[in-house]
Amino acid sequence: LAITELPRDRGIPVHSIIGDRGRNDAPRGGDGVVPYRSAHFPGAASEKIVPSGHDAHEHPEGTAEIARILRGAL
Repeated sequence: LAITELPRDRGIPVHSIIGDRGRNDAPRGGDGVVPYRSAHFPGAASEKIVPSGHDAHEHPEGTAEIARILRGAL
C-alpha cells in the first residue's frame, strides 16, 4: 500500500510482473511471498501474471515480458 501513496510522474509508465506459483488463482493467489492483492498496481500500463514463484523475473514468460516492455521504451 505504501508504494501507491508515493508521488509519481504520470508520464513514466509503470509495469507489473506478478508470479502466481502456477496456480492461476489471481487475485486470490500470489507468488508465495507477496500476495497478488499487494503486487497489483492500479493504473499500471501493463500487468503480466507469470506461473512462477517470487522469481517471476527469471521465468521465461517474465523475461519475455521484460523484453517486450524495454522494446516499447525504445
